[in-house]
Amino acid sequence: MLRAYVGALISTLSRQSVVQADADNVAPPELLDNHMVERKYASNTWERQAYDVFAVKMSAKANIFPCLYGSKGYKDNNLLYLFLPSDNVAKKEVADICARAIRAYNRGTNRTVDGYQKLFWALLKELRKLDSEPWPKEITENTDSEYWRFCFDNQSAFWAVFTSAHIQRHSRHLPNFCLIYQPSWTLDRLLNTDAKRKSITEKIRGLVDEYDHPLICSPDVSNYGELGTTESREYYLLDENKTAICPYPTL
Repeated sequence: MLRAYVGALISTLSRQSVVQADADNVAPPELLDNHMVERKYASNTWERQAYDVFAVKMSAKANIFPCLYGSKGYKDNNLLYLFLPSDNVAKKEVADICARAIRAYNRGTNRTVDGYQKLFWALLKELRKLDSEPWPKEITENTDSEYWRFCFDNQSAFWAVFTSAHIQRHSRHLPNFCLIYQPSWTLDRLLNTDAKRKSITEKIRGLVDEYDHPLICSPDVSNYGELGTTESREYYLLDENKTAICPYPTL
């Protein structure tokens, strides 16, 4: 008989990767999505066999599982799985694993747009501390300047942040906290003339307006070096057309 498994930590609206530890500094149990389970466990393991039984039930087309939200969550890879070491779920040790997993999951899904913004900038602050290369002389450290760009390892880059908390700005919504890192040289090479930059920028803004309708493209989206603008306002766009200010005057 297959051991007990739990696939009940479900959110059909959003799912977060859980990385923080409990208050007692014990790392939370590993919560896995569909792809992670399939990569981690071989077909002859009890974990994979339990998952496969569940997957067949959720994806059956002839005999559709009656909980439509559950089956949709599976198909959209929005479910998380916790594999328990025993089917005696009343044992204190097993219940403790469940408790720590649920606690970690809940903490990972309660962040707001503002909360994610603080987390993002805290990451960049930590990266700056870890950078062993000097800040490029041609790039200002003043985050409110039109000539500021975040740099690491002597390379400037553009960032774009996606979160599950973004609801209105669809172009910044993903079920996971996602950070896109793009070295500046890639954009500079693509937009190497004023005509190309103008054409591509207008096209992208038009597509964003359609994608995010009724919310229009953020006025903080601009060209690097334009007076009165700064990339620090573009990295993390809010869920409304208000400016997201970098919490660090210099970085």
